[in-house]
Amino acid sequence: MNILKYQKLEKEKIRTLNLIKNKKILILKGKKSFNKKNTRKIFKSLFLNNRIVFLTKIHSYPQYSELKKIIYFIKKEAPDIMIAIGGGCVLDYAKIANIKWKNNDLLKNIKKNKVKNVYGRYCKLYAIPTTAGSGAETTSNAVLYYKKIKYSLENKFIKPNQFILIPELIKNCPFKVRCSAVLDCVAQAIESVLSKNSNKISREYSQLSLKLSRKNIFNYIVKPNISNSFKMLIASNYSGKAINISKTTAAHACSYFFTGFYNIMHGHAVHLTFNSFLRFNYCQLCKNKKVFFLYKQIFKATKTKNIEELVLYLSKIQRKTKFQFEIKKLIPNIKKNKNKFFMSINKKRLRNSLIKYDKTQLDKIIFEN
Repeated sequence: MNILKYQKLEKEKIRTLNLIKNKKILILKGKKSFNKKNTRKIFKSLFLNNRIVFLTKIHSYPQYSELKKIIYFIKKEAPDIMIAIGGGCVLDYAKIANIKWKNNDLLKNIKKNKVKNVYGRYCKLYAIPTTAGSGAETTSNAVLYYKKIKYSLENKFIKPNQFILIPELIKNCPFKVRCSAVLDCVAQAIESVLSKNSNKISREYSQLSLKLSRKNIFNYIVKPNISNSFKMLIASNYSGKAINISKTTAAHACSYFFTGFYNIMHGHAVHLTFNSFLRFNYCQLCKNKKVFFLYKQIFKATKTKNIEELVLYLSKIQRKTKFQFEIKKLIPNIKKNKNKFFMSINKKRLRNSLIKYDKTQLDKIIFEN
């Protein structure tokens, strides 16, 4: 993996964007993720030679009510270019809001987890992540919540036209945001390998992501600098490319309940059950030669030898984040919401798992953990 080649490529993308003149540009940003001083310095010519309008997202995760407002703003302003600068929420908003529908029944499509009757984009979309997490800048799907239930939309027009990786924009990312993001990055890379839809290409992306994470994640969590920030951005990007092919599985399918009902950050929510699902799958499927081969690829990329060492490695990352991962301690009365949990499971993501989970198995993993 040639990091210098990556650096040159991203710098060329910045240079190309700075050459744009006489355009109306909409910048969709987060409340805290957009570093005005750094961004203006990096895109100096862009701000001088174009008409810039800003829109700041409010919610911490993408919600239907706010999406409608963003779509209205895009139609009203009619920008030539949209630049989404922020974490996964900002990028998902921009990706969904930028697509043109043949009909206006957006909610119906959302509830069906489908994007139909799409005929293009409103404008060219640049995605600039300010977290090293989901790799949303390179995926053709996006997440949206309606009445606390998570929906996943997929379509070729959702994928941004271009992404730019800028380590200066994530180096000073808040500690909690940084930690949640890298947890998601690692989870996606591993889930991608163990997805029904994984293939040789997606597994190569996963291994590249896991190797880069292994070498940089601990230093990035504790003491981020330009070097480890850029490498974690690349790890995240590879993770996104992997999951764009294979899609996520059980831990992600269950995580949206924790985010939607308890406002737990996404990466943290995924890891509440991640180790348990890994162990359970391994115990159930380790005699299957194909599955054992997949686990061996994960062991190799993480420099672990078996399932216990893998879980120990993940536990070390989790401890560095200082989050609470015991569900009963984090949410003492969680059993009262069992029905809401089973209603909120993303069944589409759950079906990507190598195991067909029944309610009893899920109950044990979530509520008896």
